[in-house]
Order: sequence, then structure tokens, then C-alpha cells
Amino acid sequence: AATCRYADIAPIFERWHYKGRKIGGGITMFFALLIDGKISGGAVLGKPRHNRKYAGHIDIRRLACNDKTHCNSESWFLGQIIRWIAANTPYKHVLSYSDATEQHTGGIYKACNFRAVGQTAPTKNVVWQGRKYHPRSLTVDRAYSRRLRADLEQGLAYIETGKPKTVWVYDI
Repeated sequence: AATCRYADIAPIFERWHYKGRKIGGGITMFFALLIDGKISGGAVLGKPRHNRKYAGHIDIRRLACNDKTHCNSESWFLGQIIRWIAANTPYKHVLSYSDATEQHTGGIYKACNFRAVGQTAPTKNVVWQGRKYHPRSLTVDRAYSRRLRADLEQGLAYIETGKPKTVWVYDI
């Protein structure tokens, strides 16, 4: 695993992550999984959105690998990221979520000895023009958000309620 720029790993998310390139704000770290000198995976981390509740934590916002990577590549990659965080940052805990709405059960976190510490409220997405948007998209002042709000009022977009996410923590 190596630190990198987001542009280096964006194609991994575009191809292999259900949310594509969308990563939101507050991202502070980027990692690439290199296999035979080629980028085969990526991870983006940042401060937790609920920073008061999770003081001392860093949040894995996205983690994705090429489906053709070797068995256990994802857990090895996650272990390398945790070792880098332990050696180079003041964080004492790594936080992540598995999204049951997307049939993610947290297998990678179980394999890496994370603890399941609870669940979020059921997820909500705004479905608009065949894509899913986080409800925060309704509160920002951007051109797409204004159109999204208008289409929601007119019934051209709708709110979809999913399942809760499982909250996982690894203590460094």
C-alpha cells in the first residue's frame, strides 16, 4: 500500500465501487494497492462525519479493489493502511461502515478484527435521474441541488429508505 493522490485511484472507484467516484468532503488520506506496479485498489479516509462521537477516529470513506486481485488482497491492503495510520498519525481508532442495503456484511472488517459497535439509522437516498444522491445534496447550494429539490417537489425524484449500516471499529 502506498499513499497517493485521489486522481490515481479514482478509476478504481469508478469501476469497482457501487458509489463510483463520489466521495464527499473532508477526505484527508488516499491509499493505492499496488500489485506488480499497477494500481489494483484504492482507499480514501477522512474525519468521521460525527467527529464528536468518534473523537480520535479516522473513517474509511471508500475502499475498493479490482475483482481480479488475489485472495486476501483486500484484508492485506486494509492491514497495511492501519499500520501506516498507527505509525504516521495520532489516530487511535479506525472507523468504517458496511451497507446492508448494498448486501455488504462487513466480511473485510471481520477478517481484519474490527469490532461491530452498532448500527446507524436506516439509510436514505434521493433517487433522481437513475442515480442515488445523499440527502445532504438537498441542502447544498449548487445548480444540481436546486434542480434536485425542484424535481423532488414535483415528484420527479423520490426518497428511498434502505437498511441500517453496521458500524465497525478497529482499535490501534
